[in-house]
Amino acid sequence: MTINITGLILKKENFREADSKIFLLTKELGLIDAMAVGAKKSRSRLAGQLEPWREVRLMFIKGNRLDKIGQAVLRDNFKIFADTGWESFWRAQIAVNLILKKAPRGLCEKNLYDLVKNFLRLNFKQGCPSQILPIFEWRAAVILGFAPQVDCCVVCQKKRETYFFALEKGGIICSNCVEKNARQVKIDGLTIKSLRFILNQAGGELKLANMPLNTIKELHQLFEKFLSFHF
Repeated sequence: MTINITGLILKKENFREADSKIFLLTKELGLIDAMAVGAKKSRSRLAGQLEPWREVRLMFIKGNRLDKIGQAVLRDNFKIFADTGWESFWRAQIAVNLILKKAPRGLCEKNLYDLVKNFLRLNFKQGCPSQILPIFEWRAAVILGFAPQVDCCVVCQKKRETYFFALEKGGIICSNCVEKNARQVKIDGLTIKSLRFILNQAGGELKLANMPLNTIKELHQLFEKFLSFHF
């Protein structure tokens, strides 16, 4: 069966001598992988089209054992004019790995597609601020269904001035409800405020805001701890 799909290329791997394995987030089928037969040959129509961090229109051939890419038309190359240093590529790799590891196969979620596309577009722009990565990570958590509770304490449901992040309970916990020997991380008030701003964005939006460097680092480190604890 042959269908036409639109997808974001997340990753490319060598497969056999002349073929490539392409990992895509698509509008129609969600997260998929497919073989690009002969893609490494210089005369192949697929050569040069199926590189990471691009949006393409594909002719997708559904097979019994292997799915194949029959044709590819480039729609957008997010890093074609990129001169942004290694940070942009580092951020893109982390974001892509998150989607590849945590997005369920077959999840056709428009918000997730829009979020990844918005991230790639902004990430490779000159002067892109570093807060784009933690904002993307926590927005992905919302869309994938494992966002924490940060509006109030997860135990007493009250709003107070001092908070910890309770990894076991999946949200913030006030100083009055802190438990001994529990996995809790003390977090700054500005970090909580920033996290609320991120989690309350709509759909696949990726709104940036000015944040101190220590807040950006804390948001990213907190996400990594949260992710590793629950997955």
